[in-house]
Amino acid sequence: MGYRMFLNSNDVAILMGVCNKTAKRYIQDIRQEYHIVNRKQITIREYSEYYKVPYDDVLRALLSRVVNGKLVRG
Repeated sequence: MGYRMFLNSNDVAILMGVCNKTAKRYIQDIRQEYHIVNRKQITIREYSEYYKVPYDDVLRALLSRVVNGKLVRG
C-alpha cells in the first residue's frame, strides 16, 4: 500500500516528535511560506523542501511508521 501525498498535523507531529499543537504551527509556517490558501494540509514535497530534507528520506520515515495502514508514533 502506498502513502498519501498530503501530510496533516498528526503526520508532522510523528515525523518531528512534537505535539499536535506545535505541528499545526509548523504546517501554518509552511502554508504561509508557499502561499497555500486553498487547503489545510501540505504535501510531502512542500515539507521536505521547507525543512531541506530529501524527499526520499521523509517518505522512508513515513513508511517505516505505517502499521496496518495507519501512521503510528514510534
